[in-house]
Amino acid sequence: MSRDVRVDLERMVTCAERVLAYTEGLDFDAFVADGLRYDATLRKLEIFGEAAKRVPGEIRSSFPAIQAKMSRFQ
Repeated sequence: MSRDVRVDLERMVTCAERVLAYTEGLDFDAFVADGLRYDATLRKLEIFGEAAKRVPGEIRSSFPAIQAKMSRFQ
C-alpha cells in the first residue's frame, strides 16, 4: 500500500472520529441548532468523502460490506 493511500485512510479515520466526537450526546434537533458543530461536522464529512474517492478500487473491493453500504450514496 502506498504512502498516499495510507494518508487518505488515516485522514478518513480522523474525520470519522471527529464527527463522532462533535455529535456525541446530541439529538438531531440539537445538532442542527448548533451552527458551529453542524458546519464542522459537514466539513469533516466532505474531507472524508474526498479522501475516500482517492482510495483505489482494489482496496475498496477488499471490504465488500463497506462497499455495499456506500453504493447507495453514489
